[in-house]
Amino acid sequence: MPIVPAKTISSRRERIIHESPPAGEAATPVETARPFGDLEPAVRVGRFNRLKERVTLGSFLRGARLPPGECVIYASREDAEALRVDLGGMRVVLARCPRLLPTTDRSACNIVPLAPIVLANVLRAHGAAVRIVDLHRTGRSTGKAFEEEKEEVPLADWEAVLEGRPPARLKRYIDRLVRRIGPQTVDAVGLSVETAGGMPLSLCLAREIRSRFAVPTIIGGRGLEFPFPLFHRHPVAAVIYGEGELPLLLCLDALARHRPLGGVPGLLRPTGRGDVESNHQVFHDLDVRARFDLEDVPLEGYDLEDPAAEPPRAILDEGSGPLVPYQFNVGCPFGCGFCNSFSRRTYRLRAPALVAADLTHAVREYGVHRFY
Repeated sequence: MPIVPAKTISSRRERIIHESPPAGEAATPVETARPFGDLEPAVRVGRFNRLKERVTLGSFLRGARLPPGECVIYASREDAEALRVDLGGMRVVLARCPRLLPTTDRSACNIVPLAPIVLANVLRAHGAAVRIVDLHRTGRSTGKAFEEEKEEVPLADWEAVLEGRPPARLKRYIDRLVRRIGPQTVDAVGLSVETAGGMPLSLCLAREIRSRFAVPTIIGGRGLEFPFPLFHRHPVAAVIYGEGELPLLLCLDALARHRPLGGVPGLLRPTGRGDVESNHQVFHDLDVRARFDLEDVPLEGYDLEDPAAEPPRAILDEGSGPLVPYQFNVGCPFGCGFCNSFSRRTYRLRAPALVAADLTHAVREYGVHRFY
């Protein structure tokens, strides 16, 4: 496909973003799009995008009748603004779970965690007091014995932890991570899982936090994979499957008000029959996200790939300082035959004006000059 000049994007939008429908079939937009220069919010999609077959978050919360089977709940900016949630100073820790070796991706330990930052910004906008902890980096120092293993920790060992008979080495490791989280001073803990191997560890952390401190834990992240037998047998935490911005907010609101979690979208619930039920995934308009702010993010030490290497190796050759991830779009609007990504079905963009404001704020307030 030829490169399309930027000035022609608007005139060829139906081909590039909307996926023109067959002859005689009208395109079905999700909702009325708000123009942003040459680009429109990517929630206006064509026939190949899942988001056109959506139920709005507002309709879901009002008890709208849902179509049979799994459906998409779409959270627009208007839906988010209509929420009247005040967490009233609720104390929350958001922690990125470490990944245990074997892995060759050591540089991932030195990239600032994106998911806890995005979630913290949303929760703070609704009155929560949030602390961010990067257990990924903690895991590199306190979990060295596991990083040197040539094989993964056996699933039976994780099961033993969840059954209350942990192997001594795993118990010491989990105790160190729990102390780093500090659950004795908070009202809820959120664990962000980045790899499939982080799921059993997050369940073990949740069990320890619940049994010792009676603090609820919510697990989410892009590393969740289901079916996962340990969760079926040991549902020690609430699990959000998919995007978590507003599901986490609504989950914490329900916990604060002592309401059941059954009405929270995006949650997975064990059925007791060896499987789980989903309360439908939520997809967000990226304008739902609050301003990108790095409050309470320890930026020091994120500028090297491996501080222990001699000489230390930089992640990037250009510039210095922490490498901060930033997300202005989700997915890709194209359908290239050589790519195994199907993300054009959920493609979205954040408004360019908000992107500019986010990056300007990070540069001026925190001195960040490298974004990933």
